[in-house]
Amino acid sequence: MKLLDDINLISRLDNLIRTKATGNPKQLSERLGVSERHTYRLINELKNMGFPVEYSRSKDSYCYKGDVKIHFEIKVDEQKVLNVRGGN
Repeated sequence: MKLLDDINLISRLDNLIRTKATGNPKQLSERLGVSERHTYRLINELKNMGFPVEYSRSKDSYCYKGDVKIHFEIKVDEQKVLNVRGGN
């Protein structure tokens, strides 16, 4: 399902950013299994939504400039179907 794939992709991206383990854009694309162009779109989408994402040349990684918490929850009739949490 596309929606769940997108949620999992964003969750993986968030984890790599939080741990400062993205590498450069090409390496990040390989880690996520998407094209480099798609990676740039994902990063830009996060920025457009207000996430403080920046690239650090010294760390060779994307980083958050502040505290960020991502949490996805899908419920059907008040029952959790999916619960994905990012960290601070």
